[in-house]
Amino acid sequence: MVYTAIAGLILTTLLISGAEMISELFNEPKLVPGIKIMAFALPFSAMTITLVSIFRGFGSVREQFCYQYMLNFGLFLFMLTFVIYSKLEFHFVFLAFVLSQLLTLLIFGIIFIVPPQSYIAYISKHPNSSFADFTSFYFSNLFSDLTGYTGTFTPAHLWFILYLYFYSILSVRLLNYLLNNEKHIQTTFKSASVYLILITYPIIIGLLDQLPSISTKNPFYYYPYFLIGFLTPLCSSMETTINKHQKLLLCFGIITMAIHLYLTNSSFEKYSLGDILYYILRRYNAWLWVLLIFSTGIYFKNYTNKLLNYLTEASYPIYICHQTIIVISAYLLYKIFPAIPLLFFTICLLLSTLLTFLIYHILIRKIALFRVLFGMKTKTSTNGEVQ
Repeated sequence: MVYTAIAGLILTTLLISGAEMISELFNEPKLVPGIKIMAFALPFSAMTITLVSIFRGFGSVREQFCYQYMLNFGLFLFMLTFVIYSKLEFHFVFLAFVLSQLLTLLIFGIIFIVPPQSYIAYISKHPNSSFADFTSFYFSNLFSDLTGYTGTFTPAHLWFILYLYFYSILSVRLLNYLLNNEKHIQTTFKSASVYLILITYPIIIGLLDQLPSISTKNPFYYYPYFLIGFLTPLCSSMETTINKHQKLLLCFGIITMAIHLYLTNSSFEKYSLGDILYYILRRYNAWLWVLLIFSTGIYFKNYTNKLLNYLTEASYPIYICHQTIIVISAYLLYKIFPAIPLLFFTICLLLSTLLTFLIYHILIRKIALFRVLFGMKTKTSTNGEVQ
């Protein structure tokens, strides 16, 4: 109660002092007196709404409301305040919302999901060490080796959320322009230009991959994939072209993959003709499979059933927790089957898959707090109420 009142008073002060900035953000001067008058009610309304919504909630406790709307709202409010006082444009409000969602999951993942992987890596190399030794090592080597293979701090498989966070910040103006100029995009990217983009894109990606990298994940390499994923749904001609050549994409994908696998153990002198051609082959191979997966998604985009809906909702949280479960399972099973690689791999695969789905189905999917922390939507009942 006390903290809610203090938060309400702080927000009241911010709203009164920033009323003119807020009205400029929404391009509505009449908001100024309204905001200043309504702001005085916030300390009281905040406490009332909190009590009514959480503890009564239409006759029952609604912890989902607390987790879904207050946990993320704290970060969102902080970022929105920054947007207002920095006099940024309205589309930065959307950016603040996206970043608050990403940060919630990223912070939770780095603190709770990832550390067991680093701990196992550490005790594998230092079997006689204590947990205190690991903690000291973990926090004293924050940026020495971001792979985490030696027990140091790492974002591990959550690196893509970190990249999405910065991509969103860097691209907000561009994405806003694309959304507001969809018709212009349709006329610009016609058949010939679409073919040109699809053919030359791997070369662009390959050149960007030569720029400085962070650990083993080059942000310049993945950024074009981020952009093309946003642009393609806005450009119907690109979707049509990709879908039209699905069989051709599959054919070339198989051919380039076969050549890639055949040359995997080959050694080329760096920057020799063979090395450059092999590098180009790998970039095109990756690009062909991305287009093929995308075309398959277009083909089945209107197809749905209960299993597909379940897996669609499960995909994000399962990805978040799967690697930690695999590492723990592999560490324990390797002690039992150290000399039988195929049996070890098979049992590890089956066990980790089973455990991942069980943890998702029993804990993440059904507990309100976990749904928020794993980036899932609010669960509603059949009558539309928040559960």
